[in-house]
Amino acid sequence: MLCIPIDLNANGHTWFQQLRREYQERVDVGLFQASQIVRELIHRRDIRNMFFPGAVLEPEELRSILARTGEYTDRELEKLTLENVQQYLQRLRNRDARFDYQVIFVPHAGERSSRSPLPGLIARVTDSNKQIEVFARDIEALRLDPPKIHFTVKGDGVRKLQEALEHGTRVELSPSEFSRFHSSFDFLLSSNPDPQHQRLTIEPSFITRPRQFEFKVILGTGPSAISYESIPFGVSRRELKGTAPRMELVTIEDELPFRMSIAFPVLKLGIPPVEADIAFRARFAGKEIHEVRKFVKAMMALRETGDVEVWDVRRGTPFFTAQMSFETFPDSNDSLLPLLNDVCAIADTFKAQVRFPDVFTADDAATITLLLALARGGEAGMEVQGISCTLTKNAQHERSFLDSLGREITFQFHVDRVSPPPCLFGAQIDTGPCLIVAERAIIADEERVRKEYVSAEEGEGVVIRFNLLTPARVFRSIGIVAQSSADADVSVPAIDITPGLT
Repeated sequence: MLCIPIDLNANGHTWFQQLRREYQERVDVGLFQASQIVRELIHRRDIRNMFFPGAVLEPEELRSILARTGEYTDRELEKLTLENVQQYLQRLRNRDARFDYQVIFVPHAGERSSRSPLPGLIARVTDSNKQIEVFARDIEALRLDPPKIHFTVKGDGVRKLQEALEHGTRVELSPSEFSRFHSSFDFLLSSNPDPQHQRLTIEPSFITRPRQFEFKVILGTGPSAISYESIPFGVSRRELKGTAPRMELVTIEDELPFRMSIAFPVLKLGIPPVEADIAFRARFAGKEIHEVRKFVKAMMALRETGDVEVWDVRRGTPFFTAQMSFETFPDSNDSLLPLLNDVCAIADTFKAQVRFPDVFTADDAATITLLLALARGGEAGMEVQGISCTLTKNAQHERSFLDSLGREITFQFHVDRVSPPPCLFGAQIDTGPCLIVAERAIIADEERVRKEYVSAEEGEGVVIRFNLLTPARVFRSIGIVAQSSADADVSVPAIDITPGLT
């Protein structure tokens, strides 16, 4: 590819075509000239202007030429812009003095309209270049003549708007869901808005929008009580119909292995509810194993006493206490807790991140038995396949090694970790250093090993393989260095071990 900082003229293109013909049997010659390079640098303005100055007329330069602002200094241009904006804002106040206005000029303003609103914001109008925010200015005038919005809702917009009003949430209506829109703020819209590109968004004000609550929850009493120091809750539903309005709060933390909801009547500001409906729904799959165990312990503590305490963390005051009945509490949780204790012990010992699985398999059960034995410092049975190692020749031990060929002997290997690693609930567990003991084994391919060992030079390695006559045993052996019973220098680069029960 020939790269040049200019565009070839007619003579240059004639020369280039002749060059391509001369080399076409050996190589395909391509051309990448200035105009193509400039196009690739369309979003690299500084680099483009350094190497190709004047190649592109920037929109800012064009605007400067048309408005003759290029004659101003930066300070003078700033003052002129400020004066224009102030005049524009005054025109808006003259149209409706009940409001004050804030104007943000920025390209692609619509992409930034989702920023958090300031307190007192009443309306926001956005187009492709600017954003106008409307605030209350004359409170008394607004009380006598409130701003009005008229529109017709149709199709699925009826359901969406009704749910938003009942729950106090944000709703956005597409052009097909509303029509015939006009309001007290029509003077802020463009002269001829396109109905097919208009969207209507309605949301609670800063004061009335659903708040997030932070509660401390204590389940059970006494030594078995389980405490959650801080759980965020959000408003899930508001039922405003009837004489007794109700509100439902639900947990909003995704990492919790449960969903807790509290539904209660809203009686009077500052008065806690006298009756509440509390519900828990377990969702263990994918959650951290210690958090799952904590929740199971909490449910068992709750089954014993039924006591629930909920505290408002920000105020440091009790929100309510309650008594719950767990007559139909699943008995399966009694057997689940010991299993979770075992898995947590494995996770703590091997510093592993374990999450509760979607499905508990027989392989998981076998792996738990294996790893739990290792974690407790005991012996684990394991199916071992294809043990091999490299034996370094040592003249001092040559005779004892050759005599061991063809006989049953005991070997033990020290490995950095079990490989491939055991898999528990989808997580690979690094076992760390382990001692693998083969009490009855013979060296395979005896004649080859004898021949290679005898002919090897001092310090040269010979690969040997073992046939196991009894299952191997595995021990967790941090800091232990083991040798074979033949007292040979054994180097173990890799051992293929398949976890399982024997």
